[in-house]
Amino acid sequence: MTTADMVTYPAGDYTFEIIGTIGTNSDSETFVATFVDPCPTTPLTITLPDPFTDKTHYLRGPVQTMGWDINSMIT
Repeated sequence: MTTADMVTYPAGDYTFEIIGTIGTNSDSETFVATFVDPCPTTPLTITLPDPFTDKTHYLRGPVQTMGWDINSMIT
């Protein structure tokens, strides 16, 4: 995602939610990103490859991790 749209994305706090689902059960985790004084000529970019990928985990299967560092993802 890349944008320089200050009207749609003004400075402030934005809450993101990540949801994991297994069958009919799900759980979520949230984090807050604060946009401070966005510059109209500087886009917000999520670095590729996109770390948010769908994965299927089978009950009692090997543990899967989806670790990521927010500081290395957003420029």
